[in-house]
Amino acid sequence: MALDVIKQVGPGEVFLTHRHTLKRFRKEHWFPTIIDRWKEEAWIERGSKSLYQRANEKVRNIVASHVPVPLSGEVRLRLEGIIRDAEREWVKQAYP
Repeated sequence: MALDVIKQVGPGEVFLTHRHTLKRFRKEHWFPTIIDRWKEEAWIERGSKSLYQRANEKVRNIVASHVPVPLSGEVRLRLEGIIRDAEREWVKQAYP
């Protein structure tokens, strides 16, 4: 977060010319993967897909390829305890 730079530059001042910004702006810059910036000819060559179509494809690819990291035994046990406690509380409230 470069808190030291924020403190050094100060509120209302310009960060763009600071050495820290100049060293990192190309590496840190985010480029969208769904919204395109292509000219119309390039967009047509790439299939003329709408934003909805590109987003739908990305979601389908993520769902098809994602492999969740299993929870550790400790985390699983803690969650099971939370669920048991919540179920007990619900039963108390539902059937006083």
